[in-house]
Amino acid sequence: MVCLLITDASGCVSDICHEVHVEEPESDCHAAFTWDIDSLTVHFFSQSTSEHEIISTTWHFGDGGTGDGTNPIHIYDQPGVYVVCIRIEDNTGCVSELCHEVHVGVGEEECHAQFTWEQIPGTLQIHFNSTSTSQYDITSYSWNFGDGHFGDNNDPYHTYEEPGTYTVCLLIMDAHGCVSDICHQVVVQPISSGECNANFSFEQNDEGVVFFNNNSTGGTDHTTWFWDFDDGETSTEENPHHVYEEPGIYTVCLTMADSTLNCSDQFCLTMTYGLQWEESHYDASRTPRETAANNTKSPNQDLGTIRYTNPVADELVISYVLKVASPVNIELFDLTGYRLIADYATMTSEGQHQTSLDVSHLQPGVYFLAITTGTMRKTMGITISR
Repeated sequence: MVCLLITDASGCVSDICHEVHVEEPESDCHAAFTWDIDSLTVHFFSQSTSEHEIISTTWHFGDGGTGDGTNPIHIYDQPGVYVVCIRIEDNTGCVSELCHEVHVGVGEEECHAQFTWEQIPGTLQIHFNSTSTSQYDITSYSWNFGDGHFGDNNDPYHTYEEPGTYTVCLLIMDAHGCVSDICHQVVVQPISSGECNANFSFEQNDEGVVFFNNNSTGGTDHTTWFWDFDDGETSTEENPHHVYEEPGIYTVCLTMADSTLNCSDQFCLTMTYGLQWEESHYDASRTPRETAANNTKSPNQDLGTIRYTNPVADELVISYVLKVASPVNIELFDLTGYRLIADYATMTSEGQHQTSLDVSHLQPGVYFLAITTGTMRKTMGITISR
């Protein structure tokens, strides 16, 4: 509270006081209050705001009395002008204080200018809202936005050209001629360049536990996660693990949302769980040539270890071992059994081999990979995702 008192040569004395509210430039909590007067009884109303939970509200009523809570009632012993202060603190440690002159039982001031504000996420636009009070109708609002621009209604929107701290003032007048003004420092935060991009991968251990690895980008400390495992179960952990009750094909979705960036994104992957490859004796239409290796090895053991990329984006890489020379037919089917890709080699030598299939033209989803040799056929599920 800043006061000025003057005395002229004739002995006339006059004084005036204004509240000067200085806040931390990066503060995201703002103390504010209004009040109703009934004789010597005053009902105070906190209009304080914070991006977080306000955990403490303390009042000093200007007559030595104190109180707490958001809407206290205080009874003064006698009329007078009292400097009433409110102090708030939120759960991040942000503290804000504000004081007003309250005329109790003297009827000198009937209107009180006050306002709150909120920055529109992702913009430099501020929404101001007058919380001013008067016993009469408020007939005019005059705003000075602190950047050379002005406004004249009770809840204006104003867009600043650049981030910074601006001194914003509101002056009101009611139908009885009462005038009141107040100023606040308003911090306009820069626009964040971050975006929400949900993404994840997964791996399964020998016990059937699926571990999901959150690879999302663009979030902040305020990002929330929601996993839908497609079996009726969900999770809000950042990197959850999950066990399915039944084998099957599941489409798992991760949704990320960020209140600071005002963005959200969803990413889904289809995975096979507990569906192993099937092995059966296969009567090949193309019989391999008899070799010494064929004569010394079991006819059911010409195909050894198979490894392949799963999930796959654009190129499916398959690595396999032949225990004897054999023809190899590699095929890719959709879930209806329609064959999409076929790669046939008439005779492939014994040993380690690798081949690649271009799947960049296929839609994301679940497919079946079949590898057929002279005497064996193995079928495996794969997931194409991007």
